[in-house]
Amino acid sequence: MVSRSRRGFTLIELLVVMAIIATLMGLLLPAVQKVREAAYRAECSNNLRQLVIASSAFHQAAGYFPTGGYVPGPANNQLPNPVPQLPNAVAVRTMAGNSVAMARNQNWGWAYQILPFLDQQNLHDLLGTPSRNGQPPIPADQYIQTNSLKVFICPSRRVTPTAGIVARSDYAGCGGVMAMSGASFTTCPQDGVFLNGNFPPIRVSDVKNGASNTLIFGEKFLASDHYDGGDPSVDGPVFSIYSRNNIRAVLVTGAQIDPLSKATGAPYGDRSTTSVQAQFATTMPYPQTVYEVPDYGWSFGSAHPIAMNAAFADGTVRRVIYGSQNLGRAASTKNTDPNTSTDD
Repeated sequence: MVSRSRRGFTLIELLVVMAIIATLMGLLLPAVQKVREAAYRAECSNNLRQLVIASSAFHQAAGYFPTGGYVPGPANNQLPNPVPQLPNAVAVRTMAGNSVAMARNQNWGWAYQILPFLDQQNLHDLLGTPSRNGQPPIPADQYIQTNSLKVFICPSRRVTPTAGIVARSDYAGCGGVMAMSGASFTTCPQDGVFLNGNFPPIRVSDVKNGASNTLIFGEKFLASDHYDGGDPSVDGPVFSIYSRNNIRAVLVTGAQIDPLSKATGAPYGDRSTTSVQAQFATTMPYPQTVYEVPDYGWSFGSAHPIAMNAAFADGTVRRVIYGSQNLGRAASTKNTDPNTSTDD
């Protein structure tokens, strides 16, 4: 009888196969990452589109866009200060009897005001002390503030937090053009779509250069070293009064500069910039947080490579590349320049 020996892989052959597999994985991984990022970018764009549609539906129902929320304290032409996380008295909803107040009478900003148009009417109207998953009841305001919605989250940056964590957002309403002198802010022209509740709300008729050329929502810049845990002064509760948590703006240098004559305020990419340690001034009664340039506290930006997503008042969502010098004009409702464009 002839015996047959079974031959296995030699060590060299096994190493060659492993090397081939490693090479193939090295070639495929970047492609997989690009496909994943493309999917994230599309989801992010869809989120912004839903926010625009909800704001337009609010306008159709009320006759004006949602407000940025009322902020007490500083004079109308001064920038509001960061809002601390809950619990805090200034972060309480404005109520009218047993119903929720609207527009200039509502402390909480656009994110809360458009909830009914995001199929969240019950959350918007919540009263009393509800409980969650058998936990002890908590005040309605705190319950709302800890309900994170997927529509406010960009998947390139993070996943939707679980219930019970302060709800944050990767998107901000456009507060217009803000002038700054050096490292400290001076005036707030209030020429965006979402204004402090001290001002009359904006209507479509107030948009001078057309809805297709006017920024309404953009992604928020958040330095990548602040992703974990968040910074409560810039990445705190989205359901809050007018603050850097839910409002971003285009910054221009110089207190007296005409923001429409110089296209400034380019957005930043999260992964290309790292935040610096905050320095707190002693100016009273409102200590001011001062950051080195870029001031990530008020800037637009995102976690996407190359460009951020931006939504315009006509419902379109377009990409605005980092370094684009045209965002300043698009951010202002008072702009009458017909050549305004943020296209790539």
